[in-house]
Amino acid sequence: MTRAADRLREVREELLDELVPILIEQAGEACGVHPLPARHHWPTDVRETVGVMLDAVVADDVESVCDPAGVFVAVGAESARGSLPLDDLEAAIRVANRLTHKHVHRALVSGPRVDPDGVVEILDRLAEGGELVVRAARLGYAGGAQQPETDEESHTRRLGGALLHGDGSAVALARACGWDDDAVIAAIITTPQAAATIRRESECVLAHYPRARDVVLLHPIAEDKLATTLRPLLAGHRCAVGPAVHMLDSVRSLDLAHRAQLIAGDEELTFADDRMLEIACSADRVVIQSLRRTYLDDLDDVPEDQRTILLETLLEWLRQWGHRPSVAEALGVHPQTVSHRINRLKDLLSDELEDPVVRAELLVVLTAMSVRRAWQVP
Repeated sequence: MTRAADRLREVREELLDELVPILIEQAGEACGVHPLPARHHWPTDVRETVGVMLDAVVADDVESVCDPAGVFVAVGAESARGSLPLDDLEAAIRVANRLTHKHVHRALVSGPRVDPDGVVEILDRLAEGGELVVRAARLGYAGGAQQPETDEESHTRRLGGALLHGDGSAVALARACGWDDDAVIAAIITTPQAAATIRRESECVLAHYPRARDVVLLHPIAEDKLATTLRPLLAGHRCAVGPAVHMLDSVRSLDLAHRAQLIAGDEELTFADDRMLEIACSADRVVIQSLRRTYLDDLDDVPEDQRTILLETLLEWLRQWGHRPSVAEALGVHPQTVSHRINRLKDLLSDELEDPVVRAELLVVLTAMSVRRAWQVP
């Protein structure tokens, strides 16, 4: 019989993969927060935060979540600086804890037989840990609210929080910062060090929102211009930049900046405007899974190394409108090799490649599969 703590340790990563997207959406919804910006109401990395809790439960050390230098105190402090009401923060933590309790319970009882008394003990630790997290967040919130700021720093930080939280005070705060009521902005995710430099070197007043490991800047954009006009200002800094939107839609720009960041990987500077095809194709996981089942299930019997080569060739063939020399050049192979691969794909796909709708849907699913990191969450 497996010990419950050992089982939880074994399924930790799989559990986080399943749980974190649900927490981001449902904890926000339960507090009256629109689903799209819910992830941005948690100013720390959600996966890391939940992982800390699970590790404390496994180690039977839930008191450690109250560490003054820990992530949960930081959640409270940064929520205060971001103008998130304390009641909303506490409610979100309790909803998140209940959801975690449910998924941990299911993970423990769905696999190999686990000591039932151990399961009860693990769940008791989770319940206790949830209230300790609330206590830690309160301590951090009190400290964050008292942190001294200059008037300008306070105004731009409050504006950033109001825009990302959908607060009704955003327009008045924007006016106080010298912005027009119809101001257009682009969200920028960057490091604290780069944020300080960018704010200093920009000719505009920037709203900002500090988080645990990064800072969100909201930079005004000239009318009818793209966010890519910021490229000279941001050169040399690690940044992910969302598209230009009305300031009241700031969270949508931030959401696309985050998706572009996931797709770009290690790139220093990336703009969502340069990644719209990948973002659009990977926007809905259910759609992609359905398209994959429709067209690619027959390839599952092909050895993985061959399947990878065939799908890479097919994606490039679709991008190049079937022009074999261009496909061959992009893949670094002979055009005859491309012909052999495409003929094999036509056999596997029952000659459906001649259908323009099929080609379009294959381009969507293969593009999405090539950037599946875009489905991850912060």
